[in-house]
Amino acid sequence: MKGWLRAKRGAWLVGALGAFAAAGLVLVYAAVVPTGQTLPAGSKATPFALTVFSSPSLPPEVQAQEAATAPLLFDRDTTTQHVAFDVSSVQAAFESSQSVSAIKIFGPAPYLLTVKADAGGSFQSIAGLENLNLTALPVAWNTFNAAVPVTTGKILLTLTPATGGTASGLSEVELWTTAAPVTVKNSAALLAQLLGPTPPPQGRAYTALNSSADPTTAVVTPNDSAKTLATNTFNFTVDRDPTHYVRAYLTYELFGQVSFISVTRIINGSQATVNVLAGGSLVVPNTSWSTQIERISPAWLVRGANSVQFKVLSSSFTNGGFTVRNVRIVGELDDGANAIETISANQPDALGTNPVEALYDGDLATGWQPYPADQPIEAVAPSVEFVFRRPTQMDAVSLYLSAPIAGQVQLSVKQAGVWSDFPAESGTAFDTGWNTIGVPATVPPESRAYEGARLTFSGGAGSSAEVREFLFVGSGVGGRTVPPKIFIAYPDAGQFYGRVGYVQGFVEPWNNGSGNATMTLGGQTLVQVSGTIDGVRNKDNVGLAAQADSDAWSLDVKATYPNGETVTTTVFFTQQLAAATPATGPLANSLSGTVSAKTKKTLSNDESTLVFAAGSVSTDTIVTITPLAEENVPALDVGMTNVTKGPRRGYRYLPHGAKFLQNVSLAMPYDKALIPPGHTEDDVKTFYFDDQAGRWVELPRVSVDKTNKLINSTTNHFTDMINATVTVPDHPQTVSFNPTSMKDIKAADPGAQINLIEPPKVNNMGDARLSYPIEVPPGRQGLQPQFAVAYNSSGGNGWMG
Repeated sequence: MKGWLRAKRGAWLVGALGAFAAAGLVLVYAAVVPTGQTLPAGSKATPFALTVFSSPSLPPEVQAQEAATAPLLFDRDTTTQHVAFDVSSVQAAFESSQSVSAIKIFGPAPYLLTVKADAGGSFQSIAGLENLNLTALPVAWNTFNAAVPVTTGKILLTLTPATGGTASGLSEVELWTTAAPVTVKNSAALLAQLLGPTPPPQGRAYTALNSSADPTTAVVTPNDSAKTLATNTFNFTVDRDPTHYVRAYLTYELFGQVSFISVTRIINGSQATVNVLAGGSLVVPNTSWSTQIERISPAWLVRGANSVQFKVLSSSFTNGGFTVRNVRIVGELDDGANAIETISANQPDALGTNPVEALYDGDLATGWQPYPADQPIEAVAPSVEFVFRRPTQMDAVSLYLSAPIAGQVQLSVKQAGVWSDFPAESGTAFDTGWNTIGVPATVPPESRAYEGARLTFSGGAGSSAEVREFLFVGSGVGGRTVPPKIFIAYPDAGQFYGRVGYVQGFVEPWNNGSGNATMTLGGQTLVQVSGTIDGVRNKDNVGLAAQADSDAWSLDVKATYPNGETVTTTVFFTQQLAAATPATGPLANSLSGTVSAKTKKTLSNDESTLVFAAGSVSTDTIVTITPLAEENVPALDVGMTNVTKGPRRGYRYLPHGAKFLQNVSLAMPYDKALIPPGHTEDDVKTFYFDDQAGRWVELPRVSVDKTNKLINSTTNHFTDMINATVTVPDHPQTVSFNPTSMKDIKAADPGAQINLIEPPKVNNMGDARLSYPIEVPPGRQGLQPQFAVAYNSSGGNGWMG
């Protein structure tokens, strides 16, 4: 790209392009414009309430149509439009007074536009924004500047139908102010600042309350009834169109569980089009309070009444309870400078002293060094890449430097998947403080929608300058959720448990116009409701059975739409934690089948399989497989660990106590992640509960299917059964409870408990003596005489010799 316009330091280059100048459109192009401590960029302000004043000559149904499409002017979607059928006005109200400096219009529209500001109860035209002809504008964002910024709480947009052009309506409007954008590092920083003395202008927090005596708190237990669940439902009101939000978060303080992944929450369960349930599949109890922040889709919210309900996913987990308090929904409005979704550098921060995130944290005291002195520079040309949520028409980029920088700085932009480089700028063009880079004048507005930006530094080795902050200012183009994107809320630090990974997030949009997306996790289908992603995968079930438990691994999350459009992201599991409590969830129903006396029969239900050989029964018999919840499994014997794969914790095979003429083959699933330390899959066996003896008894095991994680056994009767390992105290190996085993039984000793007479022994007096005890039973009150026959060679002759 050629044709950069040079500017003197500290000055803006202001130019006009032909017809656009006549329309009052002012375009600013500059190579590098240093402005010191002043950030020249303004920010976008979105009104929260609209009022439409239609022509009284229009039929009521047409007036209603105008009112219905007016919100599309501010829905952050340039593919929708508002249609005015006669002279009409749209009043846009802000939550507080704004210093309005410009208006942006996307594409042509068949109207003349006049912008007025409320001044003490009456609307006055804003100089420079009167009778703007929108009919011949390019299909791009077009900026019209006020002659002088006007401070007001309300704006009135008056549309007068005009001839010329082919447009049928007005696509999108943005109102820009003189307020500098405020960058917020992440969701935690956004929440902290919203609760602090100076909340950022783009942030909104909605407090949710329940119907209990303590409306900010809910104690959630596994056995909540319909009545107690009502107090676990928090209600809140959103006062604006949720499409205004770039991002949204569910936040609360949590006690009893370690993370929101352990909490089952339902957002807007009463809304048939939303009703988003997720979480609860991982139970990790703890005893401390923590602040939880889960990113959610703004599309799950509605203007007006909303709700969040908390519950334990399965009553089978007695340790699955928790307490939540201070529940809030946090939204981040589009301010024209928060399009950046991810940031990455092409060189690692080996020492953790040069975080690239410091470029975009809103703190001018922290920064990123292209040429750090305390660690090696691996990249030939250090660079930082910024990826936007969607294509964004660039106005300019600004960077704040801690000191003059040596070498060169080059801005590159990504469009339709291809990177293009703007001419490199000498470091001498930059000053300490803010420096703004504009778009080359040769690039027409309709060609400035970019998917990302990149800064590349070269030839400045040894420079100590830090880039303290980076700002990309622009306006989104196209649908607000186009292209589709997958957002992962968990894991947020690569966590996985044992051999199991838990994933939670969402895809937007969940319907791209061709139908709902089909979701897969690790190649296996996920149930998707309103775009939610909520799944559990074991290494052994996704082709990674050969991996060690602690090895890092990854899974692909993929959304496929009916029209063939796809989007994929990879979830990386890098931090192994202790094996978790087994997964929970609704249990499968019982399944029954008839076994004939003459033919072979196979019956499968909920991952358990029974195979009856011909002749197993004498008459046709109905058999049933019923998955059992934790509370329905008999108490385990000492040393037993139930490793049956969740959510079921065992099976009940009916008819209870039935005896079969031939052994029945039985397969039951186990979860390797539940096997206790010191044991392996080879130690897992199937046990049945002997209700007469009141204990668990091992079944004969045929094999361990380590690929499908099944224990194959045989049985000649039916009762409750589980897969388990057994360990006895002070003996770390698995032991058997088989009552027919001869193991550890010692041979009988016929001389046991018989007192033998030892030969006489000579003492130091020369006497030979011996004694033989005579045992007699004890008498009353424990009295027991002691009798013995004694011999002494010096005692003379007597009856005993």
